[in-house]
Amino acid sequence: MAIDLFCYSDLNPEACTCLITVLKSQRLDLFDRDFLIGPAKASDAFGKEVAQEHRLQASSTFLVALNEKSQSSRLAEVANVLKSAFGPGHLVVLQDNEFVR
Repeated sequence: MAIDLFCYSDLNPEACTCLITVLKSQRLDLFDRDFLIGPAKASDAFGKEVAQEHRLQASSTFLVALNEKSQSSRLAEVANVLKSAFGPGHLVVLQDNEFVR
């Protein structure tokens, strides 16, 4: 069973892509192999609705996939690293698009 973190940001896709690139280079311990970050895309209507439920006006959506199952205990750490990089109030992270991280 796949475990994914669905990420919604109020930053535009280009800004998200820049932050993701920096994170990948700074946190090789997480994002080199164990967790894979997909490209940021413009949020569709569904993504915007999901984010609004968490008081965020989403402009971008991206996915973080757990690639190494033995690292599932680090999901909360990954969510915290992402939130820290994006700044307070700029990112909602949902595990499997349901559970708030």
